[in-house]
Amino acid sequence: MTARQYRSLTPALVAAAMLAAASGASAHHSAAGFDSSQTISLDGVVTRYEWANPHVYLWIAAPDASGQTVEWQVEGQPPAVLRRLGWSQDTLKVGDKILATGSPARNAQHKSLLLASLMRADTSLYDNPTLMSALTTPVAAPAAAADGLAGVWVTLLDMGSMTAYLNPARRVPLTEAGVASQAAYVEATMSPGLRCVPVTAPAFMFAPDVKRVTVESGSIRIAGEFAAAERVVHVPSGGAPSARPSPTPSVQGHSVGRWEGKTLVVETTDFAPHGTGLGFSLASSASKRLTERLTLDDDGKGLTYAFELTDPEMLTGPITGGGRWVYSPDVEFAPVACDLDNARRFAE
Repeated sequence: MTARQYRSLTPALVAAAMLAAASGASAHHSAAGFDSSQTISLDGVVTRYEWANPHVYLWIAAPDASGQTVEWQVEGQPPAVLRRLGWSQDTLKVGDKILATGSPARNAQHKSLLLASLMRADTSLYDNPTLMSALTTPVAAPAAAADGLAGVWVTLLDMGSMTAYLNPARRVPLTEAGVASQAAYVEATMSPGLRCVPVTAPAFMFAPDVKRVTVESGSIRIAGEFAAAERVVHVPSGGAPSARPSPTPSVQGHSVGRWEGKTLVVETTDFAPHGTGLGFSLASSASKRLTERLTLDDDGKGLTYAFELTDPEMLTGPITGGGRWVYSPDVEFAPVACDLDNARRFAE
């Protein structure tokens, strides 16, 4: 897998996947613009701090080799990811003295850095191994859900599902159309993240963020912190869908659910075509179909998520995967809307 494939999720979420591949990663785009073979350090002061989706950015004024002060743009993880390390919009302030390390831009004229570690005085604010642990560990001791799916849940990173998203062709051979679509993908102009189009299910469901589930009459609403995205699952009374006109295709599709004991089974169709609807650089077609199963644990403290994804126009067979959600009522659900200027910054 290339470095490009480890920074694809919009709102992304793939720092831990990056660690597994020992290549640069962040959120909604690739690391192609950074030289992962180099690591530099910036010892300076914060001149600006931007808490926004899909990336948190900071700017550091630091002396260069000649002693001249240069301002660097440093790209970090999304807010939803950094919150797992205890970050907030108040973590840094202008004037803070910090030491940042990371990979510099390939173009030396661009004073930008892909963050790998950050220190303030003797305190570590960020490093990739700690982040990997945070994304795979519950934020707090799990509690028992009082009302089925309703409430706040923390999604744990699942490497198998992330690998399937980052490189679907490794799991299932692509059709001729799929190969052509992937070959034609130009990230700098075609990435949905550039337009703040959120990641679509199933990646939306296994992205390691915080989810809030609201149970309403006849539907279940699932909101995620990445780009403040949301989807609705229609749950008809009596378990059978009523007659309806064909819905307008949408990013998250049209989902209909039914309960089978402690398992919510969701069938989703009517997805709008999406540039990364089947994975990094692999678009989905109108033929995309998704079956999901959310099975509550007997003790109510967590659930197992499993999916089967098909798109006969692009894939020769199904892609399967899943993940774990942990019920976390004491964790704040704090989505941050996608900012267009922020989203487009990587393509500048």
